[in-house]
Amino acid sequence: MTISQDTAISELKQIRRFTRKGHFEFEIERLADDKALIIRFQLRIGLLQTQNGGLKFCEVEEFLLRIPADYPFVYPEVCVAHKRFAGFPHVTWAHWICLYQSRSDWNPYDGMFGLVDRLCIWIERAAINNMDPMEGPLEPPHASQNQQLLPFVIRPNAPVNAGEFWFGLAALEVRDSYVDLVNWIAPEVGTLPEKVALAVFLPCSMPIEFPTRGKSLFAEFERQGILKDEILRWLGLNAKLASDKEGTYLILGTPMRRNENGQLLQHISVWHIEAEQTEGLGLQVSDEKDTHELAELRTKLGDSIYEMLSAAKVSWCRVLEDRSEILVRRDRSSNLHWFFGKRVLLVGCGAIGSWSAEIIIRAQPRSIKLVDNSIVKPGVLVRQNFSQSDIGMNKAKALMKRLKSVSTKTDIEAADVEGFNFIMSDLSQLLDYDIIIDCTASNIFQMRLESAWPAIRANIKSLLSFAIDADAQHVIGVSIGKLHLGGIYDTYKQLKYILCSDGRRNNIANSFYAADVRNHLFQPEPGCSEPTFSGSCGDIQALTAAALNIGISTLALPNTARGFAFSRHLNSDEQPFLETIDFPPAFEQLTGHLTVRILPKVFTEVATAIKENASLRSPDHETGGLLWGQWDHILGIIWILDASGPPTDSKHDALHFQCGILGTVEEHRSRISQSKGLSGFIGHWHTHPNSVSEQSSIDQLSMANLITAIDENQKRAIMLIFGKDAGQHTIGIYPYESLIATDSIDWVVNASAQMQFPAGFL
Repeated sequence: MTISQDTAISELKQIRRFTRKGHFEFEIERLADDKALIIRFQLRIGLLQTQNGGLKFCEVEEFLLRIPADYPFVYPEVCVAHKRFAGFPHVTWAHWICLYQSRSDWNPYDGMFGLVDRLCIWIERAAINNMDPMEGPLEPPHASQNQQLLPFVIRPNAPVNAGEFWFGLAALEVRDSYVDLVNWIAPEVGTLPEKVALAVFLPCSMPIEFPTRGKSLFAEFERQGILKDEILRWLGLNAKLASDKEGTYLILGTPMRRNENGQLLQHISVWHIEAEQTEGLGLQVSDEKDTHELAELRTKLGDSIYEMLSAAKVSWCRVLEDRSEILVRRDRSSNLHWFFGKRVLLVGCGAIGSWSAEIIIRAQPRSIKLVDNSIVKPGVLVRQNFSQSDIGMNKAKALMKRLKSVSTKTDIEAADVEGFNFIMSDLSQLLDYDIIIDCTASNIFQMRLESAWPAIRANIKSLLSFAIDADAQHVIGVSIGKLHLGGIYDTYKQLKYILCSDGRRNNIANSFYAADVRNHLFQPEPGCSEPTFSGSCGDIQALTAAALNIGISTLALPNTARGFAFSRHLNSDEQPFLETIDFPPAFEQLTGHLTVRILPKVFTEVATAIKENASLRSPDHETGGLLWGQWDHILGIIWILDASGPPTDSKHDALHFQCGILGTVEEHRSRISQSKGLSGFIGHWHTHPNSVSEQSSIDQLSMANLITAIDENQKRAIMLIFGKDAGQHTIGIYPYESLIATDSIDWVVNASAQMQFPAGFL
């Protein structure tokens, strides 16, 4: 006897001591061969509430307690010597009482006190037949399983509802360590898969303890109206379908499960029939060409096999459920459960994309399309989701192979194509995807998307993108809803502007946008390999998982965009942080060949300056100020990110405003520095309080002089005029560009457009 078993006896003595005399008695019976201690104890039941269908208990019930040698780390078991409880829920093999749902349900610190309490609760519930409440799952039947046989994994839901009869086939695929049941096939289907087995779903339940002998199983069939001849016909057909010497299987469905909502479901079992019996079962099936003598021989053979199977032990296979109607997904309350049943397009299958794809595939999306035109190199195995056998393969195709080894329930496709070319090859296909995920971390890819965004934005439902910094310490990301004015590139600009301008997140701003950030990158292979960041597989997995969780939880709605940024939270003196940002909708106006995007902050600043001017001077005086942002001549987009009031040397008049220059250069340099090169001086704004927002000849000359005087390669500026037309506040938009005609002459061109002043600012 072990010390722990001796402790258990001591606890039982304490229970006896503090229980009324005669209510709890025990005696040590023996030490089993496996060193388990067997104890016989009696429990006085007393008065119990009872209901129809509940167990009937004697005044004193006797139980056997089995305390294992490694108690309390393994829980003790309770059984009864009689069979009065046989067939009742949570009683297995007529004798064993199931007190604990799993090993983790047992608390070693509870000891014998907890076990006796649990037994008393079991008795109370059994008396009122409340072992399987309707709001919980039904206990599955018990079957004596042959551990030598390969287990079956059941993938598809049952072909019929519980309580309905069904006769057909199951498509099987034999794996190294299990048999995969992948589909149900109606009997009238012509072409069959390579390996199939007969499947029968019975209309009524069987005993909670499945038959262990063929005779009992056949008796259950006959009880449900399936007689001997029909049974032999089934088994014979099944034998003819067998294509190997490993015997055959009969898939059996019974209405003996229930989900958490109380709905009755099919329980699936698998009966294995040995190869020696299978051959005879096939021969006993009659044929219309049989002579009378041959038919009699077949009948005798069938009778003989039936008797043999009746006497034989039923060999039940282990069944591992993967049916969605049975399983409760372990990720059902997580953010990433959003991907369940969704259609995903993932562009970029490198460090971020390869791990993103595996995380997503485990959430069981309906489909995932992988796009990448690069190959797997030996060095990427340090942190990308590939193996040695993938070296030299296209990344998208290698990743598809990996994902197919993880999940069989998602349609997985791969395209060996550059991401932008894939998207533009058929814009209508984008509507097939619930989400597009950009894992390229490629500035060029995002710029190209922005250049085609007007054609793309109506064809996407949702878009998510994120990137890791050069030291694998921080992540930034954006999500975009359908019809948002800007794409990934545009939204990343807004994120950069906010992160750099608020002054609270200098670490992350520097890690992504500092002038020397590329110095932290390195070339992993000799020659002209693509520079990459430094980070381990663990770094990438952790950051990618966090980014997907955050990205999905902050997914943008249609016409909106959101951003997020967070730190790794490890090995750093930096305080961990997470920022999520809702970007206010920008205002867009096509002006000639240029697209002008104006952030709401611009109108707020302009409205403030107009009100101050009216207070200092009069509402009839013109005023103005400076515009800050970026002019992207490659994409043809002007981002006006901010506005400021008039410099101190400006001149205000009722007929004209002359913008000063005092402090402009210093402010330009300050803003460029703070925004890490994103926002600088790009033009002027002024008002026409009592006239339309059309530019005058003076305005044109002023702008022409301004841009020709700019001593830079990019001689461009924009002017906004805020005026009135028929009582409505309007904005005139006038971008100017200088095209060098000769060494001494600038050719100045400009475009114009009008838009309404947004409501709510003035």
